[in-house]
Amino acid sequence: MNHTVTVWRAALVIIAATAFTQLSAQSPAPQSAFEVASIKPSNAPRGPQGQMFEGEDVRTSPGNLAMDNVTVASCLKWAYKIQDPQIAGPDWIRQDRFTIVAKSGEPAGDDQLRAMLQTLLADRFKVVSHRESKTMPGFALVVGKNGLKLTPSSIEGAPEVRGRLMKWVVSRYSMPDLADFLAANTMSLVADMTGIKGRFDFTLDLVPYFSIDTPIRKDEAAQILPAAFQSAIEAELGLKLEAKKVPVEVLVIDHAEKPSEN
Repeated sequence: MNHTVTVWRAALVIIAATAFTQLSAQSPAPQSAFEVASIKPSNAPRGPQGQMFEGEDVRTSPGNLAMDNVTVASCLKWAYKIQDPQIAGPDWIRQDRFTIVAKSGEPAGDDQLRAMLQTLLADRFKVVSHRESKTMPGFALVVGKNGLKLTPSSIEGAPEVRGRLMKWVVSRYSMPDLADFLAANTMSLVADMTGIKGRFDFTLDLVPYFSIDTPIRKDEAAQILPAAFQSAIEAELGLKLEAKKVPVEVLVIDHAEKPSEN
């Protein structure tokens, strides 16, 4: 067997095991719940075909979680630190949008807030789920042939990204953070295979690699968006997306309900 293929398969198995460990380790503790939480349908403006004019927004501070224009799938991604292709469920969990404001009884970090959100999803959205192992088409994030072109972060703080649509200014991102960012924006599964530690600051400008004058049909997005990001990250960041079959743990939603407004 080709040695390179063997190494890739071994590495992808490690990714799958890590994803399973994350899903299992983050199951909510019995007492891990918000003290108060408000859930309302999002009132963000929409276009004639129902498209959102405003993006999603998730903000945290010690003991506080605010989520604007989010879907249930978005909440699951944040709560379990997984990517969209790792969630299987009814269509409405990716369509209906909500505004969620929640507060714990005492200061809590992001990991605790994630566990509390898992409890909130179970209590208020009646989410019941199970996990399945699958092999899915996706991408491996690797270092490009010309080497890394990233600046290590010099300022402590939480990861931050500013901008949207075609240009982003990113601060304190790790490689797993970048893989998740690329997954969300390309609608594909992206696994970090760089082996690079640390956090970095960079700007990612998609404009030179993608024409915004040509509308993208939904059936074209899965091909066009990864290609545009591929060109941008290779030229600007020294990274590359390689098409791979990736073994992952999938969170299957067996049941979910739309909550009553409060």
